[in-house]
Amino acid sequence: PGMAEGWLDSPQPPGQADLAILGFSDAVLQRFKRGGVRTVQQLVVTHPLDVMDKCCLSWNTVCQAQAKAAERVAPEARTALAILVEAVRFKTQIPALDRLLHGGLPCAVTEVVGPAGAGKTQLCFTSAAAATRAGVGEVVWIDSEGAFRPERLREVIQASRAAMGLDPAGFWEQLQRVRVVVGESLEDVHSHVQTVHNMTVGSVVLCIVDSVAAVARVVGEVAARQSQLNMLASRLKAVASRHGVPVLVTNQIHGGPNSTDAALGHVWHHAVNVRL
Repeated sequence: PGMAEGWLDSPQPPGQADLAILGFSDAVLQRFKRGGVRTVQQLVVTHPLDVMDKCCLSWNTVCQAQAKAAERVAPEARTALAILVEAVRFKTQIPALDRLLHGGLPCAVTEVVGPAGAGKTQLCFTSAAAATRAGVGEVVWIDSEGAFRPERLREVIQASRAAMGLDPAGFWEQLQRVRVVVGESLEDVHSHVQTVHNMTVGSVVLCIVDSVAAVARVVGEVAARQSQLNMLASRLKAVASRHGVPVLVTNQIHGGPNSTDAALGHVWHHAVNVRL
């Protein structure tokens, strides 16, 4: 199952924009196109000597063009104070966990690790219930294990509304704010995450991937798996950064039932921002 048609708005990323936005003359643009350099991203990542050779342009012209392109795609610098003041924490409504996280889930990639039955998916249900209560934005739940149960989410939402003295009938609207897509491979998950990244800012309040290990472990070649995990981690962080929302992923353990070591190796180990 894919995303509902018309649900997403996919603005063109700055790097994929046509070179015309940089204000070059028609003659220079034609040379870029004849050389196969058509987007801002292509101009930034291509070695200047290659651009000179392919597009028949001078060294100074290429260097000036790449500088313009870099300014277009590079994020603006911010002060540490501004980042601290604007830092948002998403309350899970589990007091002990929110205290441990200094206020709640950060707008970053948080990984929940544990054996089967430890409550990883339950934390996802609880977080989804909390995220949809305000009635603004949607939760995107990428389900790779077949563990999503709408009746369980309904129970969690009803219990939380009752505890807060809210109208029990409001759970219907909250359920409508949780979008579930199925990922049967790492490629599927990456595609769904890319789609979430391209959503209109403000339309998503939480992204859940349950779980990463379920699809990563079926990739036989280690090098290929690590490469795909690295790309996925990068895109998940981009989602958190662009939308200013938490990304919650679940993972399994390896090394036996008494182990607390996260699965998926060193590349993934260093990719997440917070590990529970």
